[in-house]
Amino acid sequence: MPIRAVYDEAYAGLFAGYRNEYVFKNEITKRILLGKHSLRTARLLSEFWIKDVKVDVAVINGTSSAYEIKTDLDDFDRLSRQLARYSLVFDRVYVVTSEVISDSVAKKIPGHVGQVVLTRKGSLSTRKEALSNRGHTDPDAIFQSLRLSEIEDIGEAFGVQRYAGPNLHRRRHYLNSFRQMEPAQAHQSMVDVLRKREIHGAQLELIKGAPDSMKHLCLSRQLTVTGYRVVAEALDARL
Repeated sequence: MPIRAVYDEAYAGLFAGYRNEYVFKNEITKRILLGKHSLRTARLLSEFWIKDVKVDVAVINGTSSAYEIKTDLDDFDRLSRQLARYSLVFDRVYVVTSEVISDSVAKKIPGHVGQVVLTRKGSLSTRKEALSNRGHTDPDAIFQSLRLSEIEDIGEAFGVQRYAGPNLHRRRHYLNSFRQMEPAQAHQSMVDVLRKREIHGAQLELIKGAPDSMKHLCLSRQLTVTGYRVVAEALDARL
């Protein structure tokens, strides 16, 4: 049996009887990012922090969408704070749940937040569409969530002279220009720079050839070019 088949069988077991967070992340990656968009124009974020909260999955295309996952194994203690944080940065915010807890979650989400259900058959069904939130985002929170190089690119686009001092001072140098932006303008600037985050050709080849069970894993992990190629070859090795 090739290793790729082992992963697929293990994933099928998880999907049937233990839908943990990875299963939800992988289905979002397959069905939303790869199913509806192109990696030429869209990006997936899986390690994106907003203040003290890490986004489960975010998709950046012409706009931004954040997905908070609540499995049957989770509680709702942090949900309100998580959604409030996501709403500082993202245009559309969704909670992704199973059918079992969808009704309970629907009672706990604010009006602009949407809900997606991972059905027993494996489809992602939109129970409630998210409303656009870009006009209510917070330029300060957007600023804090971006890399310094991305902040510099945005600043340069708005005519802010580059600053060559220490990193802490460099961030402060650009902060005032962010604070002068309208929320929708700051949000669009964020979308533009995040879509430029590089995906190497070797990673694209790995994602293309990886089994369905590993799409999110291959897309969210950063390796060297050699590392991507080693993984791609290993998947076809036989046990």
